[in-house]
Amino acid sequence: MITEQSNVLLQIVNRVRKKRVEKKRCILYARDLRRIKREVTRNTLTSSASIFQKSTLPGVSRSTRCLVLRDVAQLKRQDWAKKYLKTDSSKVLWTDEMRVTLDGPDGWARGWISNGHRAPLWVRRQQVGGGVL
Repeated sequence: MITEQSNVLLQIVNRVRKKRVEKKRCILYARDLRRIKREVTRNTLTSSASIFQKSTLPGVSRSTRCLVLRDVAQLKRQDWAKKYLKTDSSKVLWTDEMRVTLDGPDGWARGWISNGHRAPLWVRRQQVGGGVL
């Protein structure tokens, strides 16, 4: 899992590099890569958006980190939204339970971890006792 996450991070960085090279100028240098790796080791299990913000790299937009939706995927998303737009919200059960159980029932949390580093250990909600809702 750790290597998969670091591979995804390297793919994102390489995509940014390719886009920069196509513009005939390279803004992402080796120093910037070291800065990103440093942020990953300092702030483990954080999202890629927060890593890029904390590393203060200029011009790393969300479109370079996430692929653009194709036409078919956009149409499917619009159809799904239209389908559930007319749903009566009084019949929907609203809960904030996921805000309490962000670690999930198996203790698995998402985030970035640098190669050669281990995920930080913490006491999970399931090991402590009762929860709060």
